[in-house]
Amino acid sequence: MKILIETPSWLGDSVMITPALQNLEIFYPNAEWYLVGTSVATSILSGYKNIVAIFNPSKSGNRITILKNIAEQIGNVDFAISFRTSFYSAVLQFFSHSKYRIAQVSLSNFWILNKFVFKKRVIKFKDI
Repeated sequence: MKILIETPSWLGDSVMITPALQNLEIFYPNAEWYLVGTSVATSILSGYKNIVAIFNPSKSGNRITILKNIAEQIGNVDFAISFRTSFYSAVLQFFSHSKYRIAQVSLSNFWILNKFVFKKRVIKFKDI
């Protein structure tokens, strides 16, 4: 099984996805992971044994072409998980040819996802 994982851009956000990655290890112990993200974010996650390759896309040049090239290097994946909601995240998931494309839904990515994660509404004290 091949899993494409797109990390958040920031270090702190990447730390917060570690429980999700630990669950992936438990449920798919023999899966091959392909991490895509900033060098800061991927470096903190590089210790997982399931990681086969890490990609740090350049922000210079045509980003769509860069993401297409990364997806071609990885090949088809069983599912793609993105911890981002950007248009470019959706483009990467599209090029992955994944049967399941999972991320938090937003205006920039709803058109490509087929498994949505909805943001939970947080009740604030002023709402009570």
